[in-house]
Amino acid sequence: MTLKFTSADAALEGPFLRDFNEASRLQVRVALFLAIILIAVFSVLDYLILPSLKYIAWFIRFAVLCPAIGLGIALTYHAKAPKLFPWIQIVLCNIVGAGFMGMIVTSPAPANYLYYGGLVLVLMYGYGFVRLRFIWASLSGWLLVIVYEIVAWGFTGTDRGILLSNTFFLVTANCIGMAGCYTIERNQRKGFFLERQLREERQNVVAANTMLEQRVIDRTAELALANQTLERQIGERKLLEEQTRQAQKMESIGLLAGGVAHDFNNILTIILGNAQLLAMRELPADKLSHHVNAITTSANRGTQLVAKLLTFARKTETNYGPVNVNDVAREIVGLLGETFPKNIAIVSRLSDTLPFINADGGHIHQVLMNICINARDAMPSGGTLTMTTAVAAGDRVRALFPKALALHYVMIEMADTGFGMDELTQSKIFEPFFTTKETGKGTGLGLAVVYGIVENHHGFIRVQSALEKGTVFSVFLPVSTEYDCAPEAVLSQQKFIKGNGQTVLVIDDEPLILEFMADLLGQQGYRVLTAESGEKGIDLFREKKNRVAVVLSDKDMPLMDGEKVYQALKSISPNVKFILLTGLILGEEKKRLIKTGMLDILHKPVEPKDLLSAIEKNVTG
Repeated sequence: MTLKFTSADAALEGPFLRDFNEASRLQVRVALFLAIILIAVFSVLDYLILPSLKYIAWFIRFAVLCPAIGLGIALTYHAKAPKLFPWIQIVLCNIVGAGFMGMIVTSPAPANYLYYGGLVLVLMYGYGFVRLRFIWASLSGWLLVIVYEIVAWGFTGTDRGILLSNTFFLVTANCIGMAGCYTIERNQRKGFFLERQLREERQNVVAANTMLEQRVIDRTAELALANQTLERQIGERKLLEEQTRQAQKMESIGLLAGGVAHDFNNILTIILGNAQLLAMRELPADKLSHHVNAITTSANRGTQLVAKLLTFARKTETNYGPVNVNDVAREIVGLLGETFPKNIAIVSRLSDTLPFINADGGHIHQVLMNICINARDAMPSGGTLTMTTAVAAGDRVRALFPKALALHYVMIEMADTGFGMDELTQSKIFEPFFTTKETGKGTGLGLAVVYGIVENHHGFIRVQSALEKGTVFSVFLPVSTEYDCAPEAVLSQQKFIKGNGQTVLVIDDEPLILEFMADLLGQQGYRVLTAESGEKGIDLFREKKNRVAVVLSDKDMPLMDGEKVYQALKSISPNVKFILLTGLILGEEKKRLIKTGMLDILHKPVEPKDLLSAIEKNVTG
């Protein structure tokens, strides 16, 4: 590095000089103030050495040198002082040097030799204390040496030996001062350069850090957006899966419709036939009881069939809990027996010691139903469908499916004696919309839904088949370690307490139901008021609200449904006791209605014992 920034670093010269001069302010002031003190102190020598000429020396010291230095100190406070520093320092060094030259000229030899020391001090100040740049300090120093030589040779008649000695010391001091000044400025330039580099590197680091932080922020925002998109896509996929399952349920119900219609016709035939026999003639007690039991049994059979269809068809959210696969299998077997063609034999081989799985019962119901419907379609001329449940060891399942991690699995096996499948068909049966059925007879969603449900339950499904040798579907679902036993239903037998003249208001748009309710409740000791619409029920309640102990109302009625009736009755009497009767209601809606204050919700067809139990509990409770 030279004493001037060049080439690529030339732009640093200006900033360095400004920084150099600005940083010199305090040091220059201190150095000049000390110079005034030294000039004043050394005035004592004038008194001792040149008593006759002391006033001339003092005039030079106190009238010229000290005011000039004081003016230099004052100028350092000026706003443009950094730009003037080099000139202030050069002028002051030369003025002080000229002052000492004047004292040398006016003083006789050899006394004037002593003022030679003042020149040495000026050189020391110029090179080391007042922070002159090397180039200006060198020019000023050599100018003083030259002027001294001229004055000493031409005006004072200094002895040659002394002049030679003084010149040697002056030149030596000047060279040492130059070397020191050069070193100082070079180090300052180097420090400035390194500091600028360090500052730039820090700025680069800060910029890089800022850029990195911004990239992190941007990336975080991108990830958040991607996460939102993923969550939305997952939500849409779940919705689509649920819609697909629901659509497939409807398809399955449509496929079962023929069997359901046939079975319902049989049920209605039994009910109508026995009812007509009861109406045609008087019968002995045993025959009368037989016909009544036949009607009751057929009605219960129809109720169970409707309940099974509603359980299968209803749209509900996924709800995991303890499920005994045997319970689902028995329900499926019962439904298939009612709906499948009579030339298909349904055989069940259920394990007596089947543990529970953590699953959604409705989804497991759909898995079994979908596979069974496929089995029915594979046996158009009849055959046998066998449903087997058992416990499979985890090692056995892992041999088939390496990702199986559970210790034990519940295996559900469904085997048919249908026409079977070739290997190509087996490789595609779980693909959405793949079907081997004729156009209009299948959507190709049934087994795709089965595969999705089994996978969501962390289970596995296997198919074994060969043409003309039937098909076996094996579903493996992990045994739950959370449930040791099934929740037990508590059955209680109770003798109903007859009413004591309490008034029950029954609201229903079906006259025969009103008649049945009036007969049943009247026989149990209740007074019954009936209304065939919500509006009439409200009017009747408003008139006799102080007598009505409890209100029974149908949910689905023309113009005003049961919920609106309840709200209207609450506006008349906030503490009204209200029981809702309905043929179909979902779990979430039932919870919502109960929260509004309804005492109970009963499902049609309601058995007399259930109806009487609800009234007794709410009238006497």
